[in-house]
Amino acid sequence: VGIDTRFYARHSTELDVPEAHRSTVDKLLSEPYLILPGDELRLNADALEVVQKTGLRLVRISQYSHKSGTSLLKEEVARRRLADRVIVFERISYSFLRFLLQHAAAYAGFVDASWQPAGWTVACESLASGLPIVLYDGITAREMADLGLPHDLLRIVPVGDRACFANELAAIAATERTAAQTSVAQQFASRVLNAETTAPEFARNLAAALGGKK
Repeated sequence: VGIDTRFYARHSTELDVPEAHRSTVDKLLSEPYLILPGDELRLNADALEVVQKTGLRLVRISQYSHKSGTSLLKEEVARRRLADRVIVFERISYSFLRFLLQHAAAYAGFVDASWQPAGWTVACESLASGLPIVLYDGITAREMADLGLPHDLLRIVPVGDRACFANELAAIAATERTAAQTSVAQQFASRVLNAETTAPEFARNLAAALGGKK
């Protein structure tokens, strides 16, 4: 139905970072990092393999740990000695989420969207925050492409091709994001993904499907 794009486009400051996480975030900002928010249908194993392959850092955010396998993820991170490469935040505020999104290099869409548009909301939030997105091929990626999202903001990877995913993320992380790229992503989100635009059309289509008037 769309999101509040104005919220995610609003400039974040260090005041959005909880005191308990200040030292972690200070270290995090010293080099590019990728971000993977969300819970169900997230492919944590793929994310870990790409982190090991590239050496890039990944911020994993879960609001509902029991739905996202966060406990197992943290165990695997410890077993592989990746604690300095994979940072897990749980049950955080939306303002802190916005800060982490705005300072990331890219949204790493390790999500199974083969049978439903999983990861759609987070992809929208990432674009509204000014990020490029890398997605496995699926319903969400194809819908974004159909909506006209430029190629430099949307990289679509064959499902399960971790090597290709790693290459796309590494290429993005190696190039500093420009203000112009951030602006294009935010403008696209504002024009196409904002709830004030999408919700009325959704309501009309729903009413028509239920036999009402358009």
